[in-house]
Amino acid sequence: MLAKFIRTLVVAVLGATMVSSGAVAAGLMDYWSSNDGDTGGYVEIGYTLSSIDDFADKYKSSRTANAEHGSSASWSSDNFKGAKVQFGNDFGKLRIDFKMAAGHGGVDSIGGVAADQTGDDGVHAALSFNLYWDVYRLDLGQYGAKSGFFNAALTPYIGAGFGAAAVALRGETTAAQAGVPRDVALSGGPMYGYTVGLLLDVTESVGVTVAYNHTKADGIGRRNITGTDDHTNKAFEAGLRYTF
Repeated sequence: MLAKFIRTLVVAVLGATMVSSGAVAAGLMDYWSSNDGDTGGYVEIGYTLSSIDDFADKYKSSRTANAEHGSSASWSSDNFKGAKVQFGNDFGKLRIDFKMAAGHGGVDSIGGVAADQTGDDGVHAALSFNLYWDVYRLDLGQYGAKSGFFNAALTPYIGAGFGAAAVALRGETTAAQAGVPRDVALSGGPMYGYTVGLLLDVTESVGVTVAYNHTKADGIGRRNITGTDDHTNKAFEAGLRYTF
């Protein structure tokens, strides 16, 4: 009696598992075959606004008093404004692209002392290879009374990437007694990060994007630096994408 009950229970569990697995598989097939809009190669250009965390570097030129040659200090920068360009391919739910970005900013402080804003500046550049998941394309409808030229849709996406990035700052402090004349600070190395964004399709081929991109570049591990020569970049981006 007990053995028969166990057999019946096992058969019922296996049957339910097969049914649910079939439903899940069917759901996944429906998802992967759902409307992805226009796919294929694409190019995207855009604007970037970046905030780079403080990083440390050694003084390179001769110093007096409080800032001797070879000692290190933390450098703080203003926001960086710049541009990006991406070349990629859209496979549907997945995309890959190669991205180049660069920006220009200023120096806030050196070793905790306010920087002289006259002539102080900085540049940032990054190259990365990225993989994205376009989570779901939400159709908003077709517009254009006769042709349906406008085909609006929203697609949230997430991604991850790796590459290389570098930042260079040049500046001097406003406090003459600190003994910090003009100098240059550098940080750069292998980079990795993630992106969260939203694509608004206007037509089948043209869309605009907004995204948050968070990356960290590992410094080259220079010795005898107080602090870290790594740098983290937090960027807000807006772009125009054309899929062909």
